[in-house]
Amino acid sequence: MPRWARFKRRPADEIQVFKRRGGPDGWWIVTEISVQYSEHQCPSHDLAGWRKARVPQCPSGVMTLVPDWVCEILSPGHEGKDLVHHLMLLQRAHVPHYWIISPEDRTLIAYALDAGGYRVIFSAEYPLGTVPGPVRVPPFDAVEIDLGCVFGSAG
Repeated sequence: MPRWARFKRRPADEIQVFKRRGGPDGWWIVTEISVQYSEHQCPSHDLAGWRKARVPQCPSGVMTLVPDWVCEILSPGHEGKDLVHHLMLLQRAHVPHYWIISPEDRTLIAYALDAGGYRVIFSAEYPLGTVPGPVRVPPFDAVEIDLGCVFGSAG
């Protein structure tokens, strides 16, 4: 299994506390789920999340309801799809939060929808040899996310 494929579980593990919550703070976090944004736009996302307040049952199959959060893990040869195509598609679909994680560059960039367009709300790069610490990144800023665990450098 390629390194980037094994990497996908790490961000989901760090935000799993939200999966356990009921009510308005709860989330469904799903890996490798397809979302149909239009007749010809149905990408499969590495990670996608829906607030349980909007979606009472765990998403499955092909979803037609826009997620509240999408996270793509950059993989070799697909950077353009995640950095350009998906960014523009999710912005047009009004997905409130979009994260891009690059395991190779040890980078996290988080976007939030603001007045119809995405703006960067968090960005950090952790060169090899550095140990990332905990951060708070919307929409999961109620808890600290240990980027050391996400990037595989936690002690």
